[in-house]
Amino acid sequence: MSKLAIIIPYYKLTFFRECLTSLAAQTDQRFTVYIGNDASPENPDELLKEFEAKLNWVYKKFDDNLGGTSLTKQWERCIGLMADEEWLMILGDDDVVGHKMVETFHKNRSAFVNDFNVVRYASQVIDDKSNTISEIFYQPKLETAINAYYRKHTGENRGSLSEFIFRASAYNHFKFRDFDLAWSADDIAVLEISAGKSIYSINDEVVYFRKSQLNITGQDHNHERKNAALLQSTKFLLTNYLNLLNKPQKILFVKLYDYLLLGSSKIKIS
Repeated sequence: MSKLAIIIPYYKLTFFRECLTSLAAQTDQRFTVYIGNDASPENPDELLKEFEAKLNWVYKKFDDNLGGTSLTKQWERCIGLMADEEWLMILGDDDVVGHKMVETFHKNRSAFVNDFNVVRYASQVIDDKSNTISEIFYQPKLETAINAYYRKHTGENRGSLSEFIFRASAYNHFKFRDFDLAWSADDIAVLEISAGKSIYSINDEVVYFRKSQLNITGQDHNHERKNAALLQSTKFLLTNYLNLLNKPQKILFVKLYDYLLLGSSKIKIS
């Protein structure tokens, strides 16, 4: 049994070939792919047949669409397809990974296996043509989840779910907070699953996050829902982790909370 599970919550076919191709090109094939089809109208069966001999994968088509009401619940039921792997990555069906991603995971494993719950890769943003539209974000070798979240909000860093690998046992203890659109759910998951331990970063390979009008990050029509979810996650942070924040972090997140609270048309302030 491989020690690494790569979970793909599937819904869109447009970039799925590139995603699978990047996995088939891995120099180290010690992983299993688990694909959970969220009752998508875009049938991936023909594409999957092309990769039958190239990847070790498990595929499940769910009868109901869950991601439309709770994206985090869809992630969780896809993770539920796993066997007994020790580590898991949740990879977007439109994202791609560098061809040595799994190789570098296993090469670094002895350094993080006993002391860390969260592993992170360098990352870069690509567009719908697979052109790079950002610099490569290299990460500190060791960093607290709070500081990583803080740097994301100051513009020094970026983050999405695809570049993280979680220890399965730690994930099972916390799982995901059910924020609307799963907005900030990944950041809070990293914070909780790390459980006070640092994030261990691998900068020898890059995970490519795709920003397009087909995914939530690239869409412009849902700002109010995103801000409401960010308000909820910021309140969670300040309620549960305030004592771990230094002064600049407290100032930033309190200001963010005030800004989001005052800007919400759905909240009555007394």
